[in-house]
Amino acid sequence: DDNLGNRAGLMGAGRINAHTSMRLGAIPVLTIQAILIMDDDNENGKLDPGESASIAVEIVNGEHSTAAEDVFVSLSSPDPSVTFRQASIEFPDIAQGDGFINDENPFTVDVDSNAVPHSTSIKVTVSAQPGQLLIDKSFDIVLGHPDILIVDDDEGDDTEQWFINSVETMGKGWVRWDVERDFTPDLKTITDYPMVIWSTGSSREPLDELDKFQIQSGLEDGANILLI
Repeated sequence: DDNLGNRAGLMGAGRINAHTSMRLGAIPVLTIQAILIMDDDNENGKLDPGESASIAVEIVNGEHSTAAEDVFVSLSSPDPSVTFRQASIEFPDIAQGDGFINDENPFTVDVDSNAVPHSTSIKVTVSAQPGQLLIDKSFDIVLGHPDILIVDDDEGDDTEQWFINSVETMGKGWVRWDVERDFTPDLKTITDYPMVIWSTGSSREPLDELDKFQIQSGLEDGANILLI
């Protein structure tokens, strides 16, 4: 959130072939820098149910690599609510130390009108020559504005999944916040949702001082927090 419909959360996480990446100069060293949601129907920078939008991808090439040629970028999502109108777009060659964003020829995405607001992801896959380079990176996004924020604060366990399953059974929209990755949610985030489920798992000291401060601030500001 920053909010996930804008830029934050769109920096993503992914893996590349580390052995291949060490061969500097022999292949491009590409980074999938960000994705940008633009031209959505209501211009709020988010993907809402029933909406179509454009998505641009920013790719950067390392300064000490070689030019990237035959660059193809594709988008995919495990979410059946998200449909892309084209599977892949060819980017121009990217010189070393340079970058490119396809904002003038973006991907187009459609969101199912019956989708309940929830967290999901978009995976960006890039292939390039020379060296048959193949990298991918996943970006968290939120469809619509869910009613429930599920804070995953269980130090890598999956206790939040029980609450996700329960919320989905009730037909409610939700968004997951990973404290281990995104740090403690701030007051604006906590109070932006009608309900917060804060799942701490079985840790002996489940909350640090910042967690406690933000929870206390949220409660004083009228937030509804279920602390597990």
